[in-house]
Amino acid sequence: MSEEQSVTGKKRRTGAEIEQIVREYESSGLNRSQFCRQQDLTLGVLNRYLRLLATSGSGGSGDGLVAVELAGQKLGGERSASSGLAVVWRGVAGSQ
Repeated sequence: MSEEQSVTGKKRRTGAEIEQIVREYESSGLNRSQFCRQQDLTLGVLNRYLRLLATSGSGGSGDGLVAVELAGQKLGGERSASSGLAVVWRGVAGSQ
């Protein structure tokens, strides 16, 4: 343990660790308070992790964007009326 960690008692978690905690919470079937007690987390920390993961998409690159590829399209070719592309927005729960 580093000197800074021993003085403050705080531990920085990696993005992968944060994602794992959120996934465990989502699959636990517990409410936030119960999960926090079980995992020795504060409710504020869990809420922050949930917001972080929601704003970063799936927790990948952090920008919320996903690469797509259009199959069957030739560059410079004629365009049809419909590309067959659908965009699904993953918003924060309750913000509809």
